[in-house]
Amino acid sequence: MSNHLRQIESFVALFDILGFKDLVRKSEISKVATTYEKMKADFAKYAGMISRVSHSKVVTRCFSDTFLLYTTEASDASFRALFMACQFLYLAALASRIYLRGAITCGGLTVSEDIEIGPAIVEAYECEQQQDWMGCWITESCITAVSDMNRYLEEKSIVRYPIPLKSGVVEEKYTFNWIYLFVVLDSSLSGQPGDRKDRIAAFGRSMSKWDSSTWESKRKLENTRHFLKVITSPQFVDRYDFERSRRANL
Repeated sequence: MSNHLRQIESFVALFDILGFKDLVRKSEISKVATTYEKMKADFAKYAGMISRVSHSKVVTRCFSDTFLLYTTEASDASFRALFMACQFLYLAALASRIYLRGAITCGGLTVSEDIEIGPAIVEAYECEQQQDWMGCWITESCITAVSDMNRYLEEKSIVRYPIPLKSGVVEEKYTFNWIYLFVVLDSSLSGQPGDRKDRIAAFGRSMSKWDSSTWESKRKLENTRHFLKVITSPQFVDRYDFERSRRANL
Protein backbone atom coordinates (compact mmCIF):
# COMPACT_ATOMS: atom_id res chain seq x y z
CA MET A 1 0.00 0.00 0.00
CA SER A 2 1.23 3.50 -0.81
CA ASN A 3 2.74 5.46 2.08
CA HIS A 4 0.16 8.16 1.38
CA LEU A 5 -2.78 5.82 1.99
CA ARG A 6 -4.13 5.09 5.47
CA GLN A 7 -6.66 2.55 6.68
CA ILE A 8 -9.09 3.89 9.28
CA GLU A 9 -12.36 3.01 10.99
CA SER A 10 -14.79 5.83 10.33
CA PHE A 11 -18.32 7.13 10.61
CA VAL A 12 -19.47 8.00 7.10
CA ALA A 13 -22.40 10.09 5.88
CA LEU A 14 -23.37 10.39 2.23
CA PHE A 15 -26.13 12.66 0.89
CA ASP A 16 -27.54 13.34 -2.57
CA ILE A 17 -29.70 16.28 -3.64
CA LEU A 18 -33.20 15.13 -4.58
CA GLY A 19 -34.32 16.15 -8.05
CA PHE A 20 -30.89 17.55 -8.96
CA LYS A 21 -31.09 16.51 -12.61
CA ASP A 22 -34.49 18.15 -13.04
CA LEU A 23 -33.22 21.20 -11.19
CA VAL A 24 -30.37 21.57 -13.67
CA ARG A 25 -32.55 20.87 -16.71
CA LYS A 26 -35.36 23.26 -15.77
CA SER A 27 -33.41 26.13 -14.22
CA GLU A 28 -30.72 28.39 -15.50
CA ILE A 29 -27.34 26.85 -14.67
CA SER A 30 -26.10 30.08 -13.11
CA LYS A 31 -29.07 30.16 -10.71
CA VAL A 32 -28.50 26.55 -9.68
CA ALA A 33 -24.78 27.16 -9.21
CA THR A 34 -25.35 30.28 -7.10
CA THR A 35 -27.81 28.49 -4.81
CA TYR A 36 -25.54 25.47 -4.53
CA GLU A 37 -22.48 27.58 -3.72
CA LYS A 38 -24.38 29.48 -1.01
CA MET A 39 -25.41 26.23 0.60
CA LYS A 40 -21.84 24.89 0.51
CA ALA A 41 -20.47 28.12 1.97
CA ASP A 42 -23.01 28.09 4.82
CA PHE A 43 -22.18 24.48 5.61
CA ALA A 44 -18.41 25.06 5.45
CA LYS A 45 -18.80 27.72 8.14
CA TYR A 46 -20.64 25.27 10.40
CA ALA A 47 -18.24 22.38 9.68
CA GLY A 48 -15.21 24.43 10.70
CA MET A 49 -16.89 25.44 13.95
CA ILE A 50 -17.82 21.82 14.74
CA SER A 51 -14.24 20.61 14.33
CA ARG A 52 -12.95 23.36 16.63
CA VAL A 53 -15.56 22.78 19.34
CA SER A 54 -15.56 18.96 19.31
CA HIS A 55 -11.81 18.47 18.70
CA SER A 56 -12.83 15.73 16.26
CA LYS A 57 -12.09 16.19 12.59
CA VAL A 58 -14.91 15.82 10.07
CA VAL A 59 -13.70 15.63 6.47
CA THR A 60 -16.14 16.95 3.88
CA ARG A 61 -16.21 16.41 0.12
CA CYS A 62 -18.67 17.88 -2.37
CA PHE A 63 -18.94 16.68 -5.98
CA SER A 64 -21.85 17.35 -8.31
CA ASP A 65 -24.97 16.58 -6.26
CA THR A 66 -23.24 14.43 -3.62
CA PHE A 67 -21.94 15.33 -0.16
CA LEU A 68 -19.55 12.94 1.58
CA LEU A 69 -18.65 13.44 5.24
CA TYR A 70 -16.45 11.16 7.31
CA THR A 71 -14.52 11.08 10.56
CA THR A 72 -10.88 10.09 11.01
CA GLU A 73 -11.74 7.68 13.83
CA ALA A 74 -14.78 5.78 15.12
CA SER A 75 -15.23 7.16 18.64
CA ASP A 76 -18.31 8.52 20.41
CA ALA A 77 -16.84 12.02 20.14
CA SER A 78 -16.27 11.69 16.41
CA PHE A 79 -19.82 10.45 15.86
CA ARG A 80 -21.11 13.43 17.81
CA ALA A 81 -19.09 15.73 15.54
CA LEU A 82 -20.35 14.01 12.39
CA PHE A 83 -23.93 14.12 13.64
CA MET A 84 -23.68 17.86 14.29
CA ALA A 85 -22.24 18.31 10.81
CA CYS A 86 -25.19 16.43 9.30
CA GLN A 87 -27.62 18.62 11.25
CA PHE A 88 -26.01 21.79 9.95
CA LEU A 89 -25.80 20.38 6.42
CA TYR A 90 -29.57 19.93 6.47
CA LEU A 91 -30.01 23.41 7.92
CA ALA A 92 -27.92 24.96 5.15
CA ALA A 93 -29.73 22.90 2.50
CA LEU A 94 -33.21 23.77 3.70
CA ALA A 95 -32.28 27.45 3.86
CA SER A 96 -31.57 27.21 0.12
CA ARG A 97 -34.64 25.02 -0.57
CA ILE A 98 -32.41 22.09 -1.41
CA TYR A 99 -33.63 18.68 -0.27
CA LEU A 100 -31.32 15.85 0.76
CA ARG A 101 -31.52 12.08 1.06
CA GLY A 102 -28.73 10.15 2.70
CA ALA A 103 -27.36 7.48 4.99
CA ILE A 104 -24.90 7.29 7.90
CA THR A 105 -22.75 4.18 8.35
CA CYS A 106 -19.65 2.97 10.17
CA GLY A 107 -16.80 0.89 8.76
CA GLY A 108 -13.42 0.76 7.14
CA LEU A 109 -12.01 3.37 4.78
CA THR A 110 -8.79 3.75 2.86
CA VAL A 111 -7.95 7.43 2.62
CA SER A 112 -5.29 9.88 1.48
CA GLU A 113 -5.21 13.58 0.69
CA ASP A 114 -7.65 13.16 -2.20
CA ILE A 115 -8.83 9.53 -2.10
CA GLU A 116 -11.59 7.92 -0.06
CA ILE A 117 -12.63 4.33 -0.79
CA GLY A 118 -14.06 1.54 1.30
CA PRO A 119 -17.07 -0.58 2.27
CA ALA A 120 -18.52 2.12 4.54
CA ILE A 121 -18.99 4.45 1.55
CA VAL A 122 -20.52 1.62 -0.49
CA GLU A 123 -22.97 0.79 2.30
CA ALA A 124 -23.93 4.46 2.68
CA TYR A 125 -24.48 4.81 -1.07
CA GLU A 126 -26.59 1.65 -1.32
CA CYS A 127 -28.77 2.65 1.64
CA GLU A 128 -29.18 6.19 0.31
CA GLN A 129 -30.29 4.93 -3.09
CA GLN A 130 -32.95 2.60 -1.67
CA GLN A 131 -34.97 5.31 0.08
CA ASP A 132 -38.06 7.01 -1.32
CA TRP A 133 -38.27 10.27 0.63
CA MET A 134 -36.24 13.16 1.97
CA GLY A 135 -34.53 11.49 4.90
CA CYS A 136 -31.47 9.75 6.26
CA TRP A 137 -31.11 6.09 7.18
CA ILE A 138 -28.70 5.37 10.07
CA THR A 139 -27.48 1.80 9.69
CA GLU A 140 -27.09 -0.87 12.36
CA SER A 141 -23.30 -0.76 11.87
CA CYS A 142 -23.42 2.84 13.03
CA ILE A 143 -25.90 2.33 15.87
CA THR A 144 -23.88 -0.49 17.47
CA ALA A 145 -20.60 1.43 17.18
CA VAL A 146 -21.79 4.32 19.39
CA SER A 147 -21.76 3.49 23.10
CA ASP A 148 -23.90 6.48 24.11
CA MET A 149 -26.54 5.96 21.42
CA ASN A 150 -29.30 5.97 24.05
CA ARG A 151 -28.64 9.69 24.47
CA TYR A 152 -29.70 10.36 20.86
CA LEU A 153 -32.71 8.06 21.11
CA GLU A 154 -33.94 9.63 24.35
CA GLU A 155 -33.70 13.18 23.02
CA LYS A 156 -35.28 11.97 19.73
CA SER A 157 -32.59 13.36 17.47
CA ILE A 158 -32.44 9.76 16.19
CA VAL A 159 -35.72 7.85 15.95
CA ARG A 160 -37.04 4.47 14.87
CA TYR A 161 -39.28 4.98 11.86
CA PRO A 162 -40.69 2.86 9.00
CA ILE A 163 -38.50 4.12 6.17
CA PRO A 164 -40.24 4.03 2.75
CA LEU A 165 -38.14 2.26 0.13
CA LYS A 166 -38.29 2.44 -3.66
CA SER A 167 -39.12 -1.27 -3.73
CA GLY A 168 -42.47 -0.45 -2.14
CA VAL A 169 -41.42 -2.11 1.09
CA VAL A 170 -41.49 -0.13 4.34
CA GLU A 171 -38.84 -1.14 6.89
CA GLU A 172 -38.52 0.18 10.43
CA LYS A 173 -34.99 1.50 10.79
CA TYR A 174 -33.13 4.20 12.65
CA THR A 175 -33.33 7.58 11.00
CA PHE A 176 -31.91 11.04 11.48
CA ASN A 177 -34.52 13.48 12.81
CA TRP A 178 -33.58 16.52 10.72
CA ILE A 179 -36.27 18.71 12.31
CA TYR A 180 -34.61 18.35 15.74
CA LEU A 181 -32.19 21.22 15.12
CA PHE A 182 -35.09 23.58 14.38
CA VAL A 183 -37.07 22.84 17.51
CA VAL A 184 -34.41 22.38 20.20
CA LEU A 185 -31.91 25.03 19.17
CA ASP A 186 -34.40 27.51 17.73
CA SER A 187 -33.48 30.43 20.00
CA SER A 188 -29.76 30.18 19.30
CA LEU A 189 -30.30 29.80 15.56
CA SER A 190 -32.93 32.47 15.01
CA GLY A 191 -32.40 34.81 17.95
CA GLN A 192 -36.15 34.66 18.54
CA PRO A 193 -37.20 31.84 20.88
CA GLY A 194 -40.58 30.23 20.40
CA ASP A 195 -40.90 30.69 16.64
CA ARG A 196 -40.25 27.06 15.71
CA LYS A 197 -43.88 26.47 14.68
CA ASP A 198 -43.64 29.34 12.20
CA ARG A 199 -40.43 27.98 10.73
CA ILE A 200 -41.75 24.43 10.52
CA ALA A 201 -44.87 25.78 8.81
CA ALA A 202 -42.67 27.75 6.40
CA PHE A 203 -40.77 24.58 5.60
CA GLY A 204 -44.04 22.77 4.95
CA ARG A 205 -45.04 25.52 2.51
CA SER A 206 -41.70 25.29 0.73
CA MET A 207 -42.26 21.55 0.26
CA SER A 208 -45.38 22.38 -1.74
CA LYS A 209 -43.10 23.96 -4.33
CA TRP A 210 -41.43 20.67 -5.12
CA ASP A 211 -41.99 19.53 -8.66
CA SER A 212 -44.61 16.81 -8.20
CA SER A 213 -45.46 16.37 -11.86
CA THR A 214 -44.39 12.72 -11.81
CA TRP A 215 -45.72 9.91 -9.67
CA GLU A 216 -42.22 9.29 -8.30
CA SER A 217 -41.80 12.84 -6.96
CA LYS A 218 -45.36 12.88 -5.58
CA ARG A 219 -44.61 9.71 -3.65
CA LYS A 220 -41.37 11.16 -2.20
CA LEU A 221 -43.25 14.31 -1.21
CA GLU A 222 -46.04 12.46 0.57
CA ASN A 223 -43.59 10.15 2.35
CA THR A 224 -41.66 13.16 3.60
CA ARG A 225 -44.80 15.00 4.69
CA HIS A 226 -45.84 11.96 6.73
CA PHE A 227 -42.49 11.91 8.52
CA LEU A 228 -42.76 15.64 9.21
CA LYS A 229 -46.21 15.08 10.70
CA VAL A 230 -44.92 12.33 12.99
CA ILE A 231 -41.85 14.19 14.29
CA THR A 232 -43.87 17.35 15.02
CA SER A 233 -46.61 15.45 16.87
CA PRO A 234 -47.33 16.33 20.54
CA GLN A 235 -45.31 13.43 21.99
CA PHE A 236 -42.24 14.59 20.08
CA VAL A 237 -42.74 18.28 20.80
CA ASP A 238 -43.08 17.55 24.54
CA ARG A 239 -39.72 15.80 24.44
CA TYR A 240 -38.15 18.63 22.45
CA ASP A 241 -39.38 21.14 25.04
CA PHE A 242 -37.90 19.04 27.82
CA GLU A 243 -34.54 18.85 26.01
CA ARG A 244 -34.48 22.57 25.39
CA SER A 245 -35.14 23.29 29.09
CA ARG A 246 -32.50 20.77 30.15
CA ARG A 247 -29.89 22.30 27.88
CA ALA A 248 -30.71 25.81 29.08
CA ASN A 249 -30.02 24.75 32.67
CA LEU A 250 -26.71 23.01 31.97
